[in-house]
Amino acid sequence: MSEDLKATRLKVLSAAKKGVTELIKVLESPILTQGEEDITADKMKNAASAKKLAFLDALEMLDVISKEEDKVDEKIFTVTDTSSQGFAELAAKNNKKGGR
Repeated sequence: MSEDLKATRLKVLSAAKKGVTELIKVLESPILTQGEEDITADKMKNAASAKKLAFLDALEMLDVISKEEDKVDEKIFTVTDTSSQGFAELAAKNNKKGGR
């Protein structure tokens, strides 16, 4: 990965972490504030829905951030098949095991 691309990815990841922090603020804010004990069911439902969306978005962002950090750190390893058999050979072998 080129250094320019790596630096840009790191900036994007930093901004995404700030976004997660903002979503956490949404989750921590109370639905009811002082003087608002009697809000409509619609407002309560909308507020709860917004918190749920913030929660799910934050978790999804954290997952993607983690995966992208691994890419930047080049921690992703690919698993290669070292067998000399191709797809057709493996399929034929598996069919024989199935009782044929």
